[in-house]
Amino acid sequence: MTKKLSLNYDQLKKNYYNQLNNKLRDFGKDYLKLWVPDDNIIKSFLNLLNSISTQYKNFIEITISKQTLDIQSLKDLESISKQFSEINISENNDLYFLNFNKINSIKINEKLILFSRKKKTKILKFLKKEK
Repeated sequence: MTKKLSLNYDQLKKNYYNQLNNKLRDFGKDYLKLWVPDDNIIKSFLNLLNSISTQYKNFIEITISKQTLDIQSLKDLESISKQFSEINISENNDLYFLNFNKINSIKINEKLILFSRKKKTKILKFLKKEK
């Protein structure tokens, strides 16, 4: 039987920044080495799933506080995630439990590329307005 990988997003992010300030390199588990948190929660989650999917494709549960992931971001994340994975979301008190299965890492990469292009387009539009 395949073991479930359970992670707490809020704790991962806290640990990341703590180690970033206290350790020069090689921090985090092997499957987290490629992850860099982003201010945009959707992009941060896509990056996290992309990093995890290098070693795990199934039975991934990520817990996140409702304070960190608002309801609209949850809906957006669910919609995007259905394009590269099976996703099941449950909640309890102030936490969401996001369960991912059958992750397609190629499709995650495609989403990240599109996300980056969209952000660049917005920046370019903004810069053009300032001229």
